[in-house]
Amino acid sequence: MNSYTLKSIRIMKKILLFAVIIFPLYIHATPYAGEFYNLPYSAAIISAGDAAFFSDMPVSFMIAPASIRSEKMKFISYNHISGFDLYTDDNLIFSMSDYNQGFSIFIKRFSSGNIPITTLPDTTDTIGPNNQPYIDHYTSWNRYFLVLNYVKKINRITSLGINFKTDYRGFDNHYGLGVGLDAGISFDFLNNIYSSLSVKNISTTVIFWDNGEKEFAYPELNMMMGYSLPLNKNRLNVYTRFPIHFDDRGTADQFDLKYFSMDIQAGIDFYIANYIRLSAGIYQQNPTLGIGGTFRNFYFDYSLFIHNDLGMGNVLTLSYKFR
Repeated sequence: MNSYTLKSIRIMKKILLFAVIIFPLYIHATPYAGEFYNLPYSAAIISAGDAAFFSDMPVSFMIAPASIRSEKMKFISYNHISGFDLYTDDNLIFSMSDYNQGFSIFIKRFSSGNIPITTLPDTTDTIGPNNQPYIDHYTSWNRYFLVLNYVKKINRITSLGINFKTDYRGFDNHYGLGVGLDAGISFDFLNNIYSSLSVKNISTTVIFWDNGEKEFAYPELNMMMGYSLPLNKNRLNVYTRFPIHFDDRGTADQFDLKYFSMDIQAGIDFYIANYIRLSAGIYQQNPTLGIGGTFRNFYFDYSLFIHNDLGMGNVLTLSYKFR
């Protein structure tokens, strides 16, 4: 192996040690507090099982902070996610890069309204025939999320990336604020073979609520592998992603091991002459489907997915690449 490869392997070992051993020993986290950061945000990514960590569009940095497009360009993308009257989610992505580094901004607004808040006629007594709960008022759950991404290619096969994120959460008359970091490293050892390692909430994202409560989001380790196969004028991309959790989810994940639990997410993209994209995948043990198209510098993508807690949803993405 050459010196670049040996250096990359040493960096990977240090990140694995830091993420898998040190953090679980010292951090006490709120179960599922970081699940919001795993919600779909782009049709091109979720349609392939939320596993498409390398893409023709620079939108995969939310799962792979070290993902970089080796081209000079500017890119803007608007994404609308809806859960059939349960919630709406809108985000805007702006990205710019050259051959060695890239910078991206991600702004997200999530809203779920008409949530009933119930109470009892006599709050000092228990529920009974003459003390039944009733709806006191309706409220909403809102979140505003900002992510700044920077990625740098450190040699011909390795790139490093980091996400700095700020998080505002509002529910009823209360609000919470927090900041966090994601970090990642990507490797391109061979032509058309990609791999990436990332840690979400590597700083342990803490949400401070105005009532004194705190939420702690555990680090989440993600290991990703992929392959791109040219087929004449067409192309087939295959992705696998392994999210590893340390917040005692038990059987909520596919594999419940002694110190962590793990899911398997996977997907494929089939590009027809680089103008039409057909996608399918597995996300939270549920199928995903998507279709996309390109016209000049415009991109259109649509995806249908199922979230275990929020149910069925769809994502519409409109993008433009400045060349």
